Amino acid sequence: MRIILNEYNKPKKDYKKILIQALSMCCWNSLEKTLSMLESGGRTEEMFTEIINEAETFTKDFEIRRILYGLTTLFEESNLLPLVFLYLIP
Repeated sequence: MRIILNEYNKPKKDYKKILIQALSMCCWNSLEKTLSMLESGGRTEEMFTEIINEAETFTKDFEIRRILYGLTTLFEESNLLPLVFLYLIP
């Protein structure tokens, strides 16, 4: 998780897509730990905004599945759902 947060500011778009997928899989694997690490670094809003903004760029089935696994975990564990994410959804 720390690697994802540290490496996220790299300029390449494909690299960001990989990191967003990794973040989504971290949410799926352990939502509470992932949100805790994001909150401690003050990056929760930034990362979930990126997931929403980049969602249309994922074209391969495995990419879409990874994003959906992470996002559905957020909704399953609604007590852990960051409030900022509720504002991002129209």
